[in-house]
Amino acid sequence: MLALSALLVALLNLMPLVARPRGATPKGRLMTATRVFVEGFADFWKAPVPERLQDLLHDDVVLRQPLSPTRRGLPAAQREFARLLSLLPDLHAEVDRSSQTGDVLFIEFRLIARIGNETVEWPATDRFMMRGDKAAERVSYFDSLPLVIKLLKHPSIWLGLLRQRAT
Repeated sequence: MLALSALLVALLNLMPLVARPRGATPKGRLMTATRVFVEGFADFWKAPVPERLQDLLHDDVVLRQPLSPTRRGLPAAQREFARLLSLLPDLHAEVDRSSQTGDVLFIEFRLIARIGNETVEWPATDRFMMRGDKAAERVSYFDSLPLVIKLLKHPSIWLGLLRQRAT
């Protein structure tokens, strides 16, 4: 029984070596270009400004996310972020972790904003298809239902959203 326990411990210690993403070093550090992108992403989300998206995204970027149609091109991405920030002006995010395999980069983060008198936080994961040091595609994954429920409790926000969509 003791030998079996020792074998299990040895196998569990090897798991990080087997499961390590190709873009990660043994200590979990990402490749330099990826690390620079992740740091830039984190810096962008500390105080997001649509014009700074050009530092992260290619001119022909494609963006997909819940609650929004697909956006194509940097100008469309900047307009969408401007719209979002007009509804949630203090929106920001904190990066939790990232992982890369080949040209695909995942960043897990938490979006944070005030809705009415309440601070709301929701987790998200963005999958980026990298081309060089910028993203050619971004797909965002998050559960939109809790956010929609919070927004529905604050008519000023969702009425603003409806007005923006009408223009």
